[in-house]
Amino acid sequence: MSLEITTVPCGNGTLFLHFRSGWNADRYREAGDFDLLPNAMRAGSTSGAPIVEGSAFVAGFLSPDVRCRFRRKGDVITLEAPQASDIFVHRGKLEEGWARYHTLLGDMLLPLGPVANPEILSRVEYCTWVEQKVLAERTCQKPMEVLDDAFVDTYLRRLDHLGFPPGVFTLDHGWLRGSCTFDFNRHEPDTDHFPDLTRTFDRIRSAGHIPGLWFAPCFLLEDHPFFAENPQAMGPLFAGANEGGFQYPLRYFQIDDSTREAVRSHYRQVFTPYTRMGALKFKLDFTYEDRSVMRANLTLAHEVIKELSPGAEVEGHLADPFTARALDAVRLNDLVIESNPAWLQLMEDHYNICSHGAPQTQLNLDHIGTNSPRVSEHDFRASLESYRGKRGYPVVSLLPDHWGNDTQALLREYLWSVHPRPAEKRQ
Repeated sequence: MSLEITTVPCGNGTLFLHFRSGWNADRYREAGDFDLLPNAMRAGSTSGAPIVEGSAFVAGFLSPDVRCRFRRKGDVITLEAPQASDIFVHRGKLEEGWARYHTLLGDMLLPLGPVANPEILSRVEYCTWVEQKVLAERTCQKPMEVLDDAFVDTYLRRLDHLGFPPGVFTLDHGWLRGSCTFDFNRHEPDTDHFPDLTRTFDRIRSAGHIPGLWFAPCFLLEDHPFFAENPQAMGPLFAGANEGGFQYPLRYFQIDDSTREAVRSHYRQVFTPYTRMGALKFKLDFTYEDRSVMRANLTLAHEVIKELSPGAEVEGHLADPFTARALDAVRLNDLVIESNPAWLQLMEDHYNICSHGAPQTQLNLDHIGTNSPRVSEHDFRASLESYRGKRGYPVVSLLPDHWGNDTQALLREYLWSVHPRPAEKRQ
């Protein structure tokens, strides 16, 4: 099949590639030549629309077709797509280009299925992950090993003492059996750490919060019985993740007409117990490989969760417009201050990518202070200030009660200012 081709003069300067991502790194800026398939390349940590920005143009694709291609050679970019209508080029002001792009996408930006309860999507989120890292460093353990009922109860007491508003309280990586090796088998709670997860949820609710759970649902170890029964569903190999050095023989689900019902059934087995327990937030993580495969998995996982609990929030970290419609919130995923001196610019890049790639999806501003357990008080406050005025709900993971009252009060004031019921009594 022949492809439609359009060329765009781009000059010899640096271009911004919204779809290319590297964990805690700037992979978005490119001054050299490239040849890329934006809809089929690695999704990475935070990647967005299949768009290239220059100083005075926006160019890319209005389709998720995996054959769409960018080729840059010197001062010219060539765009290839199956149909001329798949190609988008705007010369002029960038924001005008984005507005036109979103207008042309039209119904492709509309949510797939029910939208989460607005109360959930407007609350601050409290996520256990960075405090897990703090305790793990102190006790010479892995972050996934320290999450248990005692940890949750301590975190809830600290929130109450700080006077922070009620929010969504998410148990991150570590509550599932097999968390350290990603051997999730049946996605069961680790009963050594959480003997009765229903009672854990009750205590979270009693403290005024909405319970949420972290999942990495889109892959399994390649020797899992599911793949023995459904070998055609064995998709791309997980290439590993920088944070924590996770690298295990995990395979993503390859979803097509022959495998969809088997994967759907698996997703129902994964999520049904927790919708019945009352989890109303599902944080879907580790969708790092081929964007087309990740899109298919997130879309199907979203469909299953919404069948089980229409008002629940489904959150992910792929801000591609063709995927974001299958998410209630898109996460600005993963920064670590001490390993990236340019973290503040990267945070702005992530916001730019997510707000343009998911214009009708709520944004998850992850995390105040980044993923760093050793962030300084100065940098924590700088991170907090960078969130002001941005669309989305803030995520608190590291609690500031080991610093002075001024920083605690600053965060408390900000969280109450964005709380959906700001007239409630502040402490």
